[in-house]
Amino acid sequence: MGIHGGGSGGGKYMFNKVLAILIILAAGYPKGCDISDFLRGGRTGDKPVRVVEGQYGQSPISKSTKRKLQKKLDKLINKAPSNYEEMINKFLGDEDAFLRMVYAEMIAGGNVDVDLAVTALMLGLCDDNDLIRKSSADALGMLGGYAKPALPLLKEIALHDEVEYLPKAANEAIKNIEKGEYPERPWSWVSPDYPPPMKLKKGNIDDPFESLAEAGLIEVISPHATSLGIDPDAVTVEPELLSRLGCPNATERKLMGAKLATIDIDAEDELTAIINALGDKDALVSYRASQVLRGMSGDIAGPLVEALGSDNETLRQNAARVLGHFGADATWPLINLLQDESPNTRAAAAMALGKIGAEAKHAVPALIDTLADPEKNVRAEAIRALGCIGPGAKYAVPALIEKLDKDESDIRPLAASALAAIGPDAKDAVNTLRKEVSYGGSETRVNSVKALYFIDPDAMDCVDFLAEEFTGAFQLTRNLYAAYALRDIGPGAAKAVPVLVKGLKSQMYETRWAAADALEGIGRRAAKAVPELTDSLKDKDYWMRKKVAWALGNIGPKAKDALPALNEMFQSENRIEVRIAVAYAIAKISGNKGDALSFLIDSLDDEDWLVRAYAAEALGEIGPIAAEGLDKLRVLASGDPFDEIRNTALEAIEKIEAPAMED
Repeated sequence: MGIHGGGSGGGKYMFNKVLAILIILAAGYPKGCDISDFLRGGRTGDKPVRVVEGQYGQSPISKSTKRKLQKKLDKLINKAPSNYEEMINKFLGDEDAFLRMVYAEMIAGGNVDVDLAVTALMLGLCDDNDLIRKSSADALGMLGGYAKPALPLLKEIALHDEVEYLPKAANEAIKNIEKGEYPERPWSWVSPDYPPPMKLKKGNIDDPFESLAEAGLIEVISPHATSLGIDPDAVTVEPELLSRLGCPNATERKLMGAKLATIDIDAEDELTAIINALGDKDALVSYRASQVLRGMSGDIAGPLVEALGSDNETLRQNAARVLGHFGADATWPLINLLQDESPNTRAAAAMALGKIGAEAKHAVPALIDTLADPEKNVRAEAIRALGCIGPGAKYAVPALIEKLDKDESDIRPLAASALAAIGPDAKDAVNTLRKEVSYGGSETRVNSVKALYFIDPDAMDCVDFLAEEFTGAFQLTRNLYAAYALRDIGPGAAKAVPVLVKGLKSQMYETRWAAADALEGIGRRAAKAVPELTDSLKDKDYWMRKKVAWALGNIGPKAKDALPALNEMFQSENRIEVRIAVAYAIAKISGNKGDALSFLIDSLDDEDWLVRAYAAEALGEIGPIAAEGLDKLRVLASGDPFDEIRNTALEAIEKIEAPAMED
């Protein structure tokens, strides 16, 4: 069959199995109830429609790209049948993320013209709702080789999306697309190994329409149950959401996972269902389950420790990662997990110990043993964990020297960074670090110099070396590694400011951003860079504008000459994350309360979790003058559904309440 099914006469009005059945059902709707209300479980003018909203979090894809895609879609959609237009408009514009996720899979799996489908799903990647970006990435992955035009946008999501599970989803889609396989279309919404329909029972859902019925469509579907082959008695009571997390339909689990952050868990069987969802193969479901668990109070560490013994490898890994958020009490179970038969699980255990940080010092002997693991990813996570433990890992220095001297090329820079984190107690590594400065690869060289700075600043002129590496290297990666090392050194790298200022004018975005990042780390001692940073506020890339604003804010009152440009930008900037950075800079430089500070405090109430996180971080960095935001920060610290925000709010409270420090 042809790949452009929507353009043929026989396929002009064809829908896939899902939409066809929904249209049949639509004939029996009460007057005035449209297909969207049906899918949600509501009726126009009858009862409120249930809406799933998602986490939000702005897409990293630029608005100019989105506008170009919209123009292309408008041209394509004018040539498409009206039913396709309705489907795509619902996907792109409906208020209910749950419904839009369904339409994403319909667009990929149905008879929609492939160019139209790919363009619509690429627009989905530009959406500021994380659920839609996830569903769009999944759907593009389903399209295989047909979705090659989407690869640049998927790579942008993979590199820059700040919603934790989305880079993984984008990388999965990229992998499927780059296989170059062209699946036959249309295909069923249900996977080929999906069991045949059975009678609907609580906790045993084997048909997508029956599942949708349980998702809240009981009243609408009941009159049609017999014609659909559904037992009428089975749709009279709506079961709990959690009982559907284990159903065999991947799409249904994903849709249920989208709702996880909106429910309250207060019973042991519900806790078990959430912990089991950690083992789901879909990244969205397992991630949402981990968020719910990380936000719960009470004794849930015990059940999570029990999950470490599960036969489900994914469950063991994700349970370990969640335990990393429970502090020192989780150390011993994670130490035991370092012996797991699965390399990925061993790596997850090491990662979780790193998350615990200095309080996991009792894990140092086990992590030293893990440095001999045959799997590189396990050794890498063990080295990172030792670095996170810091000076408490001083007994690992000999083993880390061996990794720096003899392990694979991409392990060596990690060992150098871990030695830097241990600090002066790693003095025995100085000679090996010197050797790596002379003969190591780009990242190893730079990390070794950074380590020498923190272990023995007199061992060499580290800042001069890094400044020369930043300006003299012909390889972009060497520029970037040098800039990151200067950032980590911080105020002590002040004499590198002139070369970093030159980097702000580079034609390469990566170099400009790295230079601004290093200047942000140097902070108040980077005051000579203020004129060039002020000019860089006009950069066309919003990530760069955001970074520059933070750099100016970190310079503080010495950046007062940038205030006119910042005040103008505060009024005109349309990216909220950039506007938050600008507001931070204004408040930090001026030291005054005003519209910028009020904007940051108001942003703590934003529906977008990333906006709340950015605002909380900014208020913490501003310090005591942000005291009027303490009440809202305390609300976030105790009640926000996302642990990232609770932790950021707690850190902000500590910084605001801390005594002012003199320069």
